[in-house]
Amino acid sequence: MEKSNTNQNEIKTETQPETTNDKSVKKIRNIGVVSSDLYELIPDDNEKNKKMKYEIKKYILDPLPFKPPEIIFSQYFWNQLQMIINQNITLEDYNNIEWCKTFIDIYQDPNYKIEQGHEFI
Repeated sequence: MEKSNTNQNEIKTETQPETTNDKSVKKIRNIGVVSSDLYELIPDDNEKNKKMKYEIKKYILDPLPFKPPEIIFSQYFWNQLQMIINQNITLEDYNNIEWCKTFIDIYQDPNYKIEQGHEFI
């Protein structure tokens, strides 16, 4: 939709965004639910895995309840999780270790436990 304004003998044309009355509810995944499930998926069978569990707990699960909504609903914790994954799981791990494949598949699935996610209009 275009709107024309006349200002001191000049004609300016502005593009106005289309407005919709779509009030559908959209859901996003809950970082706490996803991180907790991923944490439980990691076996305690070696030091590398224990380190990864420690990092998820320290940088995501423990601070999450104390952060304001603008941090919780931002990409902050997802970025933290991504860094932890990139430091600890290789492509070779993904291809050869079953729990690593499951871990990455859950992380990448936009619909994983979406019913426990956050609702937005």
